[in-house]
Amino acid sequence: MTSSETPSTSARSFFRTNQGLLYLVVILAVPAFLLALLIGLNPAFMAAILVLFVIVSFLVHRWRSRRTPRNLYSVSNISTTGALAAVAVFVLIQLVPYGRSHTNGPVIAEPAWPSTEVRSLMVNACFDCHSNEVSYPTYSNIAPFSWLVAEHVSDGREALNFSNFKAGTEAAGNVIETISERSMPPPYFTRFGRHPEAKLSKAEISTLVTALRKMPEFKEGRG
Repeated sequence: MTSSETPSTSARSFFRTNQGLLYLVVILAVPAFLLALLIGLNPAFMAAILVLFVIVSFLVHRWRSRRTPRNLYSVSNISTTGALAAVAVFVLIQLVPYGRSHTNGPVIAEPAWPSTEVRSLMVNACFDCHSNEVSYPTYSNIAPFSWLVAEHVSDGREALNFSNFKAGTEAAGNVIETISERSMPPPYFTRFGRHPEAKLSKAEISTLVTALRKMPEFKEGRG
């Protein structure tokens, strides 16, 4: 910044010069956050990715302009810059270790399920977040999906863990209502064809709720 420039004029100059890249960021931001909401990814994670994308986009743009001075603000060149930045960001976020440790602790105590059918329904609908018997999908090794899975499993186990079950808690007392109202599993868990086994039919929910109501561990209103 020269002595005659103020921060405000410098900022205006920067935005005018980089309008093409800024439009690209804005265009990508809306669908990115919508996708995050649809698949259950923490918006904070998506915001961090977008900030990284902005930084990398400008670095890629500067690198390309120095190698081949030309009009880099055409649609095709902006798209190329965006694609290169997206690949670079994807590679960079793989270096984040969070979500790569797929651990399942011991099964300490489970409810006394009345039948294998009832347990199977609970496993299908709940155990991939609320147990120590999580079946980690292949995409759970790839960021940012590894972050999504890790956060959901951590939050799920903290709220209620069927592998370390404690009867009489508020969480246990809310299980029947949660299943009846289809609050769990959450809608994003089965979107885009994921976890189809967790999408219980009305008949399966009825069977499950009927059985759980007979179990003292899940007596409604406890806790």
